[in-house]
Amino acid sequence: MDKLIRKMLHLCFLVTRPLTLGARALIYDESSNAIYLIKHTYQKGWAMPGGGVEVGESGVMALQREIEEETGIIPVDPILKSLYYNNSVSKRDHVLVFLVDNWTLSANFKVNSKEISDGKWFNLDKLPKDVTEDTLHHIKEFL
Repeated sequence: MDKLIRKMLHLCFLVTRPLTLGARALIYDESSNAIYLIKHTYQKGWAMPGGGVEVGESGVMALQREIEEETGIIPVDPILKSLYYNNSVSKRDHVLVFLVDNWTLSANFKVNSKEISDGKWFNLDKLPKDVTEDTLHHIKEFL
């Protein structure tokens, strides 16, 4: 029931909000040829971590805040790779995509979000079958 309520609140939020900007990251570990992906509680499939850019916040600041909250990874010098129009969730979304291949780990990390149900490292040669389309697109384009 809790999951249904969260999904309904999320849909209500999507319908009533203005134009939004998001920031997502391909978090890549070159030594193991792996990428870090998350699962949201309100969406199917594995996706790039990240979230919305708040008023007065830069895309990089938002990315660093969201990634640390969702994964415990603190991006260092993220590289902007793309800006795309995302109409899969709302017709008002634009998303900055960053490559993060340099990071530190947060001390005493615990997922600080009810939106995230799981997060894992996946070898690029063994990605799960349910990776979201936009995530697969950006993996193929930038890695």
